[in-house]
Amino acid sequence: MNEWLLNGTWRLRVTGIRFVPSPKDRRPWGWVVTTETRNGGRQALSLDCTGIEEGISVTLKNGD
Repeated sequence: MNEWLLNGTWRLRVTGIRFVPSPKDRRPWGWVVTTETRNGGRQALSLDCTGIEEGISVTLKNGD
């Protein structure tokens, strides 16, 4: 955690991991991994065309 990984294009670090139980029966439902992603190069890039179509959502600290 908190260590930057760089693949030449993107920088990524995990800043938090927490377990999320099932809201109904408390069976394991999944994990929330909080990450920070930055451009690792000099060219302007967007995550839109990286092949990551689902699974990335942006949530602000206030929940918005």
